[in-house]
Amino acid sequence: MKQVGLIMLLCFTSFYAIAQSSVEIPKKEFTVHADAQAVDIAAGSTGKINLQIMRSKNFQKSEASFRVASSLPEGITIRYDAQNESDYAAVITTTAQVTPGTYQVIMNCTIHNKTKGVIVKLKII
Repeated sequence: MKQVGLIMLLCFTSFYAIAQSSVEIPKKEFTVHADAQAVDIAAGSTGKINLQIMRSKNFQKSEASFRVASSLPEGITIRYDAQNESDYAAVITTTAQVTPGTYQVIMNCTIHNKTKGVIVKLKII
């Protein structure tokens, strides 16, 4: 009887850990997640934020497009590189002349005329 209880406890713990670590697939539309809420980049260098799109069944095969919805100071550019259908890398490049500071960057993803986004804090040092 103790073995059954122990097995049940281990199964529950495993399922709980898996549920906590994964991102839930939405039932409608899609969601966008960033692997970091903030990134520090030195002036004149490049940084990267990984973005993941979690798609509902109706949005599985549709093309996604990314754009920056916030205004960035001169000297900062962001390029989106597709890794596969769901994973993208936002490559942030700065010039040596960019003004140091902290900026909020809104990265929007559009699929089927629906737009979702994430906000990332970008600190130029």
